[in-house]
Amino acid sequence: MIIFNYQKGVLKLATNDDKKKLIELLAFGRALRRLRKVNQLTQDELSLYSRVDRSYISELENGEKAPSLLTIISLANALHIKPSVLIENFEMEFKE
Repeated sequence: MIIFNYQKGVLKLATNDDKKKLIELLAFGRALRRLRKVNQLTQDELSLYSRVDRSYISELENGEKAPSLLTIISLANALHIKPSVLIENFEMEFKE
C-alpha cells in the first residue's frame, strides 16, 4: 500500500517514519473514541468537560493530530480516568 503525507500544501510519499507516526496516531484516536463512547459522551460533551476544542478532538480521533501531554491529562480527567489508563488503552490499540 502506498501512503501519502500532506504537509504545508505539498503531497509527498510517506516515509517509513511517517507511516509509523500515522499508525500510532490512528491507534490513539481509536482508544480515545472507545473511551469516550464507554463514558457515553459526545465529542461536544468531551470538549466541554476537557476544555479541548471539539474539532481538535475530532482530529485526534481521526489520527490527524498528536496530543500534547496537557491535552492527554485534560482528556483523561474529563473521562474520569488516569492519564496512564488512556496511554494503556492506546498501547492495546497499537498492538492490534
